[in-house]
Amino acid sequence: MVIYAPRDFSARWLMARLGALLADCPDAEPWLDTSGRRVDFAETEASIAIESSDQPTESDTAIVLGEETLTALARGDLVRRLPEAPMVVLLQSESTAGWDRWLENWPDLRRARTLTFSDADLALSAAEDGIGVALASPLLARAALDAGRLVAPWPERALRGRFWMARTTARELANEATASVWAWLKRHAA
Repeated sequence: MVIYAPRDFSARWLMARLGALLADCPDAEPWLDTSGRRVDFAETEASIAIESSDQPTESDTAIVLGEETLTALARGDLVRRLPEAPMVVLLQSESTAGWDRWLENWPDLRRARTLTFSDADLALSAAEDGIGVALASPLLARAALDAGRLVAPWPERALRGRFWMARTTARELANEATASVWAWLKRHAA
């Protein structure tokens, strides 16, 4: 069974839960494709596609895995230095570019420069390395937040983002392994 998912979602959300997926779905042997192609179930070998969407829609073949809000995330030691730090490097991904919008309402964070990455995983990795403050999704950063590698110093200052959706087809759900992984995704949706 093939699961198509963007690289950042795969690296940050799915990989943190991969052990649980394999334990809960012993018959599944997932192949994770992070190529970034748009999935057309009639033309690809996809069993499940995970995508970002502006509008959440749920049905028998579509589930919302979580809403992506965007907020400042950084290492705790960097946050403790912010009051005396005159400037900070702002980190973002192409899909979350929004610091200008965030800073309009919260001008207390002054920018030295902005670094933009191709995906959120790289921006979050840079934040974990102490490079700067990432505008990113706590949904994708959950493992880093839980482990204390990142903190959310201003959780109330979140921008609404997109939704992570999983899609499949009735034909794919007829496969026992796909149905098992689909049920697992439903249980782990935020």
